[in-house]
Amino acid sequence: MVRHNFPELAWLKALLHSRKSEGLPLWPTVVLHVRGHQELRPEIEGPYSLFLNLQGYSRVMAGGQWTLLKDDTFLLTNQQQVYSLELDNRKQGTETFNIHFGDAFAREALHSLLHTQGQLLDNPHPDSTRPFQFPNRTHYRSPTFNLLIQRLQRHSTNFHQETFEEDLYSLFSLLCAGQLKEHRAMQQLGLQKKATRTEIERRLHLAANLIHEAYAEPLSLERLAAAACLSKFHFLRLFRQVFGQSPNQYLQEVRLARTYTLLQNTGYTLSEIADRVGLQSASSLSRLVSQHSGRAPSLLRAKN
Repeated sequence: MVRHNFPELAWLKALLHSRKSEGLPLWPTVVLHVRGHQELRPEIEGPYSLFLNLQGYSRVMAGGQWTLLKDDTFLLTNQQQVYSLELDNRKQGTETFNIHFGDAFAREALHSLLHTQGQLLDNPHPDSTRPFQFPNRTHYRSPTFNLLIQRLQRHSTNFHQETFEEDLYSLFSLLCAGQLKEHRAMQQLGLQKKATRTEIERRLHLAANLIHEAYAEPLSLERLAAAACLSKFHFLRLFRQVFGQSPNQYLQEVRLARTYTLLQNTGYTLSEIADRVGLQSASSLSRLVSQHSGRAPSLLRAKN
C-alpha cells in the first residue's frame, strides 16, 4: 500500500490499540510518500520502519534521541518501538519516503533470512522468530540502496503487488545483511557481558551519528572519541573492528555520498560542493571522486 498523505493520528492510534487488544498484527506494509512543510507525528508505536527524505529535512525521535535526516541518509526503527516524526518547516518543504514494514511481512522475511536452508525446508512457515534489532543511528545511502528505493518509488504512481513485494524484500534483505555483519563484528570483540556489548555499540553509534550530522566540519579523532566517551585509541580500535574501516575512512564515504547527491541534483560549482561536504578545495573533491569512481566529477554530472 502506498499513501500520499499521513493518516489522521487519533484514528491511527485507535486502530492500533484495537488490533493490539484483539491479538491481531498491528501494521500492514505501508509506504508513505508525502510532501509537506511542517508536521509533527508524536509517539507512534510502529513496526520495523525506514525513514528517509527525497527532498528536504526531517527529524525522528527514537531510542531517546532526535536524529536529523537529510536527503542522503536514513534511519531505522524497530518493531513495537515508539517514534516521533517531525517534518522541517523550511520554505521548500520536505518530501518523505517512509516505509513501514508490515508485521506479517517482517515475520516471514526474517524467518527466511535468519534460518539455514535446512531449517527452512524442515519448517517453511514462521512460527516464532528470534528478536532482531536495528540500531537507531543514521546510515548513509549507498548506490545499491538508492537503486532499490528508486524501484519502490515507481509504485507511487504505478502500483504492482507482485513486484512491490519483491522490491520490498530485496530492500529489507539489504538492511538486515548490514546489521548482521555489524552484529557479528560485535560478537568477535570477545566481550562476555551483553550489557557491555550493548553499551559499546551505543557509544560507537553516537560517533557515527556525529559523522553524518557534522561531516562538513573538521572531525578529528579526538572529537569523535569524545562523542563516544572513549579514549582516542580505544575508540579507533573498536570502530575499526565493528565498522570494518577507520573513522576517517567512514567520514570520507559519507562525504563522498553527499558529493554524489549534490553533483547529480544541484548546479553548485565544485568549490561550493567541496565547502558543503567538508573538503578543502575543488581539487580535493576531484581527487576523492576520481579515486572512488575512476571518473572526473564533471563526467558524473554530465551523465545526469
